[in-house]
Amino acid sequence: MIARTLAKELQKERLLGASFFFPRGGGDVAHAGMLLTRIAKQLARVSPELRKLICDSVNNNPDIATKARGEQWATLVRQPLSRVQRADPPKILVIMLDALDECDSDNDMRGIVALLAEAKAISAVTVRIVVTSRPETSIRLGFRKMSAVLHRDLSLDNRPWEEVDADIRFLTTINLARLAMDKTG
Repeated sequence: MIARTLAKELQKERLLGASFFFPRGGGDVAHAGMLLTRIAKQLARVSPELRKLICDSVNNNPDIATKARGEQWATLVRQPLSRVQRADPPKILVIMLDALDECDSDNDMRGIVALLAEAKAISAVTVRIVVTSRPETSIRLGFRKMSAVLHRDLSLDNRPWEEVDADIRFLTTINLARLAMDKTG
């Protein structure tokens, strides 16, 4: 719920480049093979220039959806974002991955985390990646390989339960109030 709320707020501010939510027991929806094509599709909606760059990449690599995840990342995400020249997309774009721990395999989780580290090489647009997950071993190990500059942990497990509960209650109250205002206003 927190990740979806954050995604909605980022969307309002035109900062959300893409989001992918791995649902529990999601079958094909939680399949990591669909991640990068869905992210590219959403990024193509950010600006006409980025859409053209992504479409050009697909036209030059028509079978990209069948390629390995590293090639998909380079072709569909990293290269188009690196070639953006105009200020049409926001200078900061956020890619959000929610519930990465629900991904279908440990190898996929590790591979996705490794690809995320490559976002630092994109200089035309500042890319921020938000990942939510339970602290699965494969994910923690993947992030440990990154320097502290690349990632920051925000562990709810290390905070007092009362504080976490209060934060969740606060966000829920805000969302319910917004829903009530939307329905009446």
